[in-house]
Amino acid sequence: MTVRELLGHTSGYRDDEDDPAVLRLLDDPDYAWTRDDLERREGPVTFPPGSRFDYCNSCYVMLGGVVARAGSANVGDELHRFIVGPLGLAADVDIDRSASYASRIARGFDLRKGKLVDTFAGARDLGVPTFDWGPVWTAGGIVATAKAVARFTDALLGGSLVSPRSLATMLAPGGKAVIVESDGYDGRVWRGHGGFYDGFTAEAWYDASRPVTIAVLANRTDDADPATLVWNRLTSAYDRL
Repeated sequence: MTVRELLGHTSGYRDDEDDPAVLRLLDDPDYAWTRDDLERREGPVTFPPGSRFDYCNSCYVMLGGVVARAGSANVGDELHRFIVGPLGLAADVDIDRSASYASRIARGFDLRKGKLVDTFAGARDLGVPTFDWGPVWTAGGIVATAKAVARFTDALLGGSLVSPRSLATMLAPGGKAVIVESDGYDGRVWRGHGGFYDGFTAEAWYDASRPVTIAVLANRTDDADPATLVWNRLTSAYDRL
């Protein structure tokens, strides 16, 4: 398969977060993860690469290995070289588990059986679970402020971070790959991404017609989707201005 197929979730590899053995390791907030812990569990592809879409977080872990190999550097260095440095986000982004950043990270809370559970409980390494933050997790292991997420989204989708050709590929409508999502709200088209993981929810979307980016981060996961709820209300208020 190709790098583009990994990026577009069409590689045919399954998501290791559905693997019972991986899930058992995720119960340990201090497990010393390596990229190999996930990659070595990948068996043969489950469908011909490029033939269909199947969301795959572990494919982005593989892409972290591609970044490190292609740049002959670690992922953190490449993140700073291509994104953090050019956008002036050094004080707002970290992937290398630095002690100076750990104290700034909000604890995550997950609603389980009607009770809020602290998802950081038991974490001894800097007080932050190793499955939440670190260079292995290039599917989402970066910690950042909401301002940094908004500035990154604005720069990426506004065309100042990648080449016009790369941006056009990311935004191409239709096809089997979905690299950047598209969603309608209040009669406008927004491009971006939303997600949730272990006590955290996030929404970051860009409207090219104005242009404007609205990003919301929340340190809670439950069925109400807190970041989505706040994003919808904030965007409705912005649309009324």
